[in-house]
Amino acid sequence: MKDYSINPEIVAKCDVEIQKHCNKGTVKEGKTIDCLMDLAEESEGKENEERKDIIRPQCFRAVSYKKREAIKMLFFAIMFKLSLIF
Repeated sequence: MKDYSINPEIVAKCDVEIQKHCNKGTVKEGKTIDCLMDLAEESEGKENEERKDIIRPQCFRAVSYKKREAIKMLFFAIMFKLSLIF
């Protein structure tokens, strides 16, 4: 795993997925997290057994949490910018 900008918790919980689907984490500049988010998105709406073939539950939860946090940060950034305008 070479992309040190990725959250260590995600690295720990998604180690199998990173090795199997995401170029073993050797690609930097956010490509590993993009890969994991793509896997999580691909598995959404699938049955548990079918989902496990794509992404393990602990990895799915870690990536989903990261995605929610990113959305919150974006929301607050937009609200801050709007408060400066008005």
